[in-house]
Amino acid sequence: MFGLLAASSALAQTPAPDAPIGKAAAATETTGISEIIVTATRTAQNLQSVPIAVTAFNAQALEARQITDTQRLVQSIPNTTFTATNFGGSNLAIRGVGTTAVSTSGDSGVGIHINDMPLVAPGLVTTEIFDMQRVEVLRGPQGTLFGRNATAGVVNFITNKASTKGLQAFGEFEYGNYNSIKLTGMFNFPINDKLAIRAAGIYIKRDGYTTNLWNNEDIDGRDNYSLRGSVHWEPTEKLTVDVMVGYGSEDSSRTRAQKQLCVNDPTGVLGCSPNGLAYQPVNANATAGSILASQEALASVFGGLAPLVALGSLYGPNIKTNAIVPTSDREVYTLYTPTYQGNGLTVMGNVDYAFEKATLSLIGGYSQNSFDSRMDYSLSVNDVQTTIAKNKFWLDTVFPGKSQAIFNNQGQMCLSQYDQTMVGYIGGKYNSCYDRQNQYDVASGTSHQWSGEAHLNSTLDGPFNFLIGGNYLNFQSKGDYAVIATGLDYASLLFTGAAKAGLGAPYFDSRTQLYTLNAWALFGEGYWQATETLKLTIGARYTSDSKYVEDAQPNPLFNLGATPLGTQDISNKITYRTPHLDQTAGTGRILLQWTPTLSWTDQTMVYASYSRGYKSGGINPGFNPAVITDAKVNFGAEHVNAFEIGWKNRAFNGTLQANLTGFYYDYQGMQISRIIARSSFNDNTDATVYGLEAEFVIQPSPALQLNANFSYLHTSIKDLAIPDSRDPSGGRSDTVIIKDASLAGAGANCIVQPTVSGNAAGANLLVNTVNATLPGGFKGTTPVPGTQTTGAFSYCSALASAIANPSPALRTLFNAPTGPLPFHYITQGDGSVIVPTGVDVDLSGNQLQNSPEFKFAVGAQYNFDIGANMNGWVRGDLNFTGNAYGRIQNSFADQMPAYTTINLQAQINGANNRWYIRGFVQNLLDNSAITGIYVTDASSGLFSNIFTVDPRRYGAAVGFNF
Repeated sequence: MFGLLAASSALAQTPAPDAPIGKAAAATETTGISEIIVTATRTAQNLQSVPIAVTAFNAQALEARQITDTQRLVQSIPNTTFTATNFGGSNLAIRGVGTTAVSTSGDSGVGIHINDMPLVAPGLVTTEIFDMQRVEVLRGPQGTLFGRNATAGVVNFITNKASTKGLQAFGEFEYGNYNSIKLTGMFNFPINDKLAIRAAGIYIKRDGYTTNLWNNEDIDGRDNYSLRGSVHWEPTEKLTVDVMVGYGSEDSSRTRAQKQLCVNDPTGVLGCSPNGLAYQPVNANATAGSILASQEALASVFGGLAPLVALGSLYGPNIKTNAIVPTSDREVYTLYTPTYQGNGLTVMGNVDYAFEKATLSLIGGYSQNSFDSRMDYSLSVNDVQTTIAKNKFWLDTVFPGKSQAIFNNQGQMCLSQYDQTMVGYIGGKYNSCYDRQNQYDVASGTSHQWSGEAHLNSTLDGPFNFLIGGNYLNFQSKGDYAVIATGLDYASLLFTGAAKAGLGAPYFDSRTQLYTLNAWALFGEGYWQATETLKLTIGARYTSDSKYVEDAQPNPLFNLGATPLGTQDISNKITYRTPHLDQTAGTGRILLQWTPTLSWTDQTMVYASYSRGYKSGGINPGFNPAVITDAKVNFGAEHVNAFEIGWKNRAFNGTLQANLTGFYYDYQGMQISRIIARSSFNDNTDATVYGLEAEFVIQPSPALQLNANFSYLHTSIKDLAIPDSRDPSGGRSDTVIIKDASLAGAGANCIVQPTVSGNAAGANLLVNTVNATLPGGFKGTTPVPGTQTTGAFSYCSALASAIANPSPALRTLFNAPTGPLPFHYITQGDGSVIVPTGVDVDLSGNQLQNSPEFKFAVGAQYNFDIGANMNGWVRGDLNFTGNAYGRIQNSFADQMPAYTTINLQAQINGANNRWYIRGFVQNLLDNSAITGIYVTDASSGLFSNIFTVDPRRYGAAVGFNF
């Protein structure tokens, strides 16, 4: 959305363009609280007349509340949360329903629209709100009227359109802490009374929010701009045409995660202990890079030569033994400076034609986005590699000429440069060279979409009216997520036939070469005004989604080949999966609306509704069937049966506005995600959701306005039992957690679990006995801190084989003359076996992630005059978000504490509002509250990436209007 939304706060002093009913909506002045006209029902209505739970902000409210991005937007909305996610995306959740599936083909739970056009890849993390007429947030399923039929609700960004009513312009310069500079401007020019053009733009540049203590440089900075142009044309009284073109670009040090937390596990079996989050480094011996380059793992191939060429031992000091993790969420140590590059283009149009008894609306356009984000994968600096000289000497001795591929003439280890050719060091492409190991990850992607919609809205004279329409959307994307590490490079080098000829990509790569979505829908609603006060709405929708994916994990950890691939582009040698998924669904809603005339109110409305929401299923990312035996290629669709009752009131001559809502959701097929063996695996379960929402605006005097909203949310999983990757033992004391040190497993976790509960001695005996037979000197079990059980480095495949097909010695040891040993294992379709990845944990009754029980926001604004021609205002806002969990496991380490943000602002306006001066503070308390948690794979050591609110910002701005 680079070309669509960006930050601007001068708009509160810029009059919204005038427009007839049914088009753009401006604030309407009344004797009390200003009314807002919204198009939540695809027709212009007073907000208080809309029988939907909807929160709307016009330009004045957006500016006064300092709503400049999605994070600040949701802080002011009941039962709504927002967080960035691990791979550059986001999770916007309404009433507990959001985007929890991790998959290229997964859909958002909240439909995002720009001027009523749906966006599949909106880029909400990089979005800052700019030149906006209003923002509408609709809570609950809205499929009979909007876009992709999302299960949670809709956010509709309505931009300011060009106006024929007069020449307008504004400009603003803002300066704040972090050396922040923001320039915004707008120019509206009416060519004549039928045609007008508008141009707006913004430039943002600031230092980073985070200090890299390694070199004392700031990271997570911004350097971006956006431009938008629009044309408004009214050739006749019946025909209106609006066209918008937007473009934006960013080249900055933006980071995808603010911090990595871990309680260090000294055994390396897990990497991070499951009993909390702390400012400690992961035990790197638990990671794939260390395992693949360890003497224990390499012994299976190189025998006695393994200690000579290995980078270390699984039982020795790990490369992060002395790593420093600062206790401030705004400080890190890293060798790698993050980079973020992105751009986007959007071209769209809205055409309205008014017939005598109906209006035909055509909406459609094209949008494309691309981004490339790179940052330190572990956000810490590894220890100096003291064995570099030894490794280089023995590598040349055992494999003459190989060392030149990894080591430079200064005795440093070099790291592959990632690109689409996937050759890295094999093709002589290096990122950096240091006296220690290094690592980084890359998330990148491109996407584009075409969409079109037509709907007809009747204006019949009788009691019956209708809206009927259809839409079509084509979306295509491609993307990569890769992890590049010195240990992976080095291990790849060892398994080659020539000095620089690898058997596969030297880094982990999860690639989607192509994802396509073709979706169309027919929708409509009928409205029957039974009496002057009673109205019935019945809506229906039919949706068809077709999805196709070409993806792969071209990775030497899984598919070592026999023939080196050479030094040229090897991407064309990848074998891609080509799964597809076709789904259809019928949904709808029924709503009864009552607007009685009561003596004690100016306006009141009571409504009750039932709606059924739908979000299509998707295709699971590529996975290793040797580990995930029960994984399905596809995951199912979500359905929400939503019951809602609402009461909207306006009283005391427009000085009080009070809206109350209660809701109950039967949430079916909720999409959940977990990582197993370096791949996301999505499945479905059911949940119950219910809650209350209250929104108030009070204007006790013309100069003073107060606002408040409160919400309560109960979420509960109905029936689900899955392993917890943080603790594969499931809290039991009779299992043994295994860190897979085989070349194929490379850091995955599995468990040895006895079939007879309590037989911990037998589980430990089995592991110790098998480990004694493995090459490389594997040790026995040891207690794992933070769990109730023991663990060990071993081979999951060897343990599975020992259980299913025990040797005579094992049969004697376990007194099992026939059949398998008394431990759990899984038989695959090809006859092979594996041991389980973890003990299933009952999650029934757990809260949904990112779903705080309590949330409220309160604010006050006071307007005052300065002499006869000048005026000003002061405002304060307090937003509270209650305790929540970052995962559905609801463990102690998943807790996200409640937090409060306070924003203050004051402005002085010159004569006739031609100029202004403003001062502001955002997040006065300067907290670093966690908004989301992502637990990495076992092969990365299970550290937790956290995502936080922005730090305290303050500054001043000057601007002009005419």
